[in-house]
Amino acid sequence: MLIAVDWSHTAEKLAVYDGKNATKVLPEGSPNLVVVTENMPAKYAKPLLEKGAIIKRCSPNATAEFRESLNWEKTDEKDAELIYRLYNEKPELFRKYILPAPEKACLAVFKSIQKNRMQMEQRLWHLGEDDKQLRAIVKNLEESSRQNDD
Repeated sequence: MLIAVDWSHTAEKLAVYDGKNATKVLPEGSPNLVVVTENMPAKYAKPLLEKGAIIKRCSPNATAEFRESLNWEKTDEKDAELIYRLYNEKPELFRKYILPAPEKACLAVFKSIQKNRMQMEQRLWHLGEDDKQLRAIVKNLEESSRQNDD
């Protein structure tokens, strides 16, 4: 079963198109479900993927160009239908959605913290290390960083 989803980051703005009708309800995930979309938050994609569904995403530019070529107005329901048609006409524009591993997400957060800590140290150096609040924050970040290295 193929469905197209236009997701606008709120449940009220969800549009699902199945080739015939537009609804506002995502079906249950299953191994025979293929979801095509521009974007879908991981917290909504995960339950579908865990039940065996396949999610494929395309770029917003692809849908914008296709919408322009059809001269369609931009509505949630029309965009869901548009994504459905785009997938049927140009499936090569879609890539399989894979949830990032939790370790990868944690590593990204850790790297971001490290980058911020180094930037703060640079600011302190330029301030002559006179800012005690910044120095305390950097010290806490360094200690936290050391704990994560263990």
